[in-house]
Amino acid sequence: MLIDVRITKVLPSNTFKLPIFATVEYLKLKATNNNFGYFFNDKFALPYFIGKYLWIKRLKFTESIISIKGEEENISSQKMFLNEVINLIDKEKIADFVTHPMAQCLFKTVPDKTEFIEWGSYVLNLESIKTEQDVIYFFPGKFRNQIKKAIKDGVTASETNDVKTVHKLINDTFKRQRSPHSPSYDFLSNIKNEMRDNSKFYLAKKGNVVIGSLVILFNKQGAFNLYAGSAIKSYNCMNLLYFNAIKDLIRLNIKKFDLMGARLVYRKDSKFAGIQNFKKGMGGELKKGYIFTYDRSKIKKKIFYIIVRIYLFLKGKKFEGEGVQQINKLMNEYKSSQDQDIIVL
Repeated sequence: MLIDVRITKVLPSNTFKLPIFATVEYLKLKATNNNFGYFFNDKFALPYFIGKYLWIKRLKFTESIISIKGEEENISSQKMFLNEVINLIDKEKIADFVTHPMAQCLFKTVPDKTEFIEWGSYVLNLESIKTEQDVIYFFPGKFRNQIKKAIKDGVTASETNDVKTVHKLINDTFKRQRSPHSPSYDFLSNIKNEMRDNSKFYLAKKGNVVIGSLVILFNKQGAFNLYAGSAIKSYNCMNLLYFNAIKDLIRLNIKKFDLMGARLVYRKDSKFAGIQNFKKGMGGELKKGYIFTYDRSKIKKKIFYIIVRIYLFLKGKKFEGEGVQQINKLMNEYKSSQDQDIIVL
């Protein structure tokens, strides 16, 4: 059975309710030469952008399937839709490969001919918070005590227009983690300028010293923890930053705060363990689903990642491979050895 799948640059807003990463404003900031759009039919939509590197085109989904009302749990139709999306990418040579989607994406099914893994994201349900005064009691006891300690230690946190300082803290944090995924200053500046009504930038200070930063994107569909960074000595500033950010979200009547991704397989001593324990400690519920990648041209994808590895090596960073491949490798290692240092959620 074929499902008619087309591409458009604009979706009718009365048909699909778009999360912030599915909006035209966000997609424009990510795409090369305005190469973005939506795969869609009368039931589903799937936003994407394409980055072009030399002659290689990499496609990335920024949300999982967006459904019209009543179709959210129609898994068989979602699978057929995704299969037709992949067929269209092949037929029209839309991209050379589909990389892993954004961290908050949780697909309920995956298309054929793809490599996939289970994936998760910690999500805070803010509906129980009725007033700003109730926010402190929303957090588990340990997290709440760390907020109070930060305040006692003289840490302050507030919204800011200082994109340069926010970027520096985020970039320094990614460098310590040897992560290649730090955003550019230009990207953060463009978010601030082009998505001013849907973004919030925060800084935390102890005295006159800046020790933490946070970037959140939001609309009526929910808020998302885009980037965070801290100094080596942080005085629990991140706890206070999230406390203040959630107070702002309550004022805006936002009901959901997605903390942006969680690996379901990782090592106890990895950076992912600390990050995910922090998210869980905030009171987030672990939602689960799938993510996938697809190679239309394995050769072009291989060349792309050779270039990435060389570039990152020259920058003093390390590329460990796509998340899907990393986790599949670790899961296979766990299955063969039952290594107790590997956590499987």
